Amino acid sequence: MNLASVVVVPVPPRKGKIREKGWDQIDELARFLRWRYGFRILSVLRRLTKQEQKKLDRDGRFSHIKNAYALRPQRQLSRILKPFGNVMPEEVCLVDDVSTTGSTLESCSAVLKSAGVRKVYAVTLFTVE
Repeated sequence: MNLASVVVVPVPPRKGKIREKGWDQIDELARFLRWRYGFRILSVLRRLTKQEQKKLDRDGRFSHIKNAYALRPQRQLSRILKPFGNVMPEEVCLVDDVSTTGSTLESCSAVLKSAGVRKVYAVTLFTVE
């Protein structure tokens, strides 16, 4: 596999998290993956909600996260997609910090597929039950 062909889509944090924590670990990881391995980074998602998933029960997570992610506004997408020929890649790999129910990955995948991505893979740093 040619690592330079891998397209990583970082899952964006909730609004306020960067201000609270001082950094975005997934953004940092994406930058490292680009620098060290040549992965292409496609930051096309944005988070619309502020509520923390970890404070919700399983059912709450699924119902809350359904509309929590969207594509960035068109003017930003045009700039982001320029190196990709102004089209979404056919395959991407979502990267997130933790997966508890999979609802975030499912929601982000649905947004990406509605934008033309054919296959979405996912990698998380941790899983929690």
